[in-house]
Amino acid sequence: VRPVNKKGDLISIVFTDKALVKIASKPNRGFIASLRLLVNKKDNHISITNPLYLSKAFMQEDYDEETAKNTLTKITSVFTDLLNSKDMLKFQLLPKYQFMNGMPHYQDMVEVASGSNLLEKIKNFHPDLLVVVDDLAFQVALKNFLGSKNMFIVFSGVNRPLEEYNEEFHFLEGLRPTKNVIGVYEHLFTKEQIEFLELIFGENFKIALLHSTDLMGNILKNQVITELKATPYLNKIKIFPISNLKDLQKTIKKLAHKKEIKAYMPYTMSVRDEKNKRHLTIKEIAPVLINNLSILDVSANNKIFARLGFFGGVGPDFFAMGYQAGIMATKLLQNYPFSRLRVEYARNYCIIINKKRAEKCNVHLPPDILNLADEVIE
Repeated sequence: VRPVNKKGDLISIVFTDKALVKIASKPNRGFIASLRLLVNKKDNHISITNPLYLSKAFMQEDYDEETAKNTLTKITSVFTDLLNSKDMLKFQLLPKYQFMNGMPHYQDMVEVASGSNLLEKIKNFHPDLLVVVDDLAFQVALKNFLGSKNMFIVFSGVNRPLEEYNEEFHFLEGLRPTKNVIGVYEHLFTKEQIEFLELIFGENFKIALLHSTDLMGNILKNQVITELKATPYLNKIKIFPISNLKDLQKTIKKLAHKKEIKAYMPYTMSVRDEKNKRHLTIKEIAPVLINNLSILDVSANNKIFARLGFFGGVGPDFFAMGYQAGIMATKLLQNYPFSRLRVEYARNYCIIINKKRAEKCNVHLPPDILNLADEVIE
């Protein structure tokens, strides 16, 4: 649920159900996974996307009329006074739908690249625009495509300070791009995370920041410090660098005896297991932390982490951040003047709570806390 204009009188609500998710699981059919409802407070009316319309447009030969009609029936049974849209298109033309002129039809979807030799495949494909969604991909794009006159780079989900990238690659003046790079910088919303924890624990508590000593672990640790520098919350953070599995196990034992620490940030993105001579991923690290610590685990990657069993909490709304970047990409493909664009910061956060994890940590969440959450995982 998000406002789509500055006044906040246009509210967009994204929704789905199991039937839509099922048909969207087919190859190249993810566009049908959700529908939208727009609340227009100013004119006092709502608009809802028609599942029949979208199914026909996005599914082509996989069009499932029964599922689409069942979904439409569910909608009209709740919203009984809906009227047809004044905008109309012949039903049989919908399979030829394009997002905009010049873009492929949905039945012509192609995979640009996968597996090995991605750089070579991208160069051979000659895209007009390249979207990258994390720091590693962004660095590769800058090293190989910065300054290209035929391709724009749009980034999202970047955590390393843009000033550091700019010192090395020189593509910004303030937030104004001087080369072919634009995008949305990820904000962790660490201050908002601590404010949320204050609602649960009051003001007298500390938070442990566990970070791996790899590239991403250090980037996230530095970003947390940067976000809290101008706030009264920096002294709440106790930092624990983790370079290997033994470090992690020792830190877990330390935290078990520190009663003032009520929560921790598990930014241990990759940890070396010396015994087996390999690096453990966060998916493998999660059960080590969850099974041995009984304090809330809060993370900016709240939805992913909550589904791994962590508590979650406040973090960036990745859908909204991707939408910001998508607007930029769309403008560029529509020949919007590049010089008028500016790098943006992620604007929206969401609250995801794993209720079962809270219960395991003996933390009671009253209804007023649960009601703040965008999603509660039972």
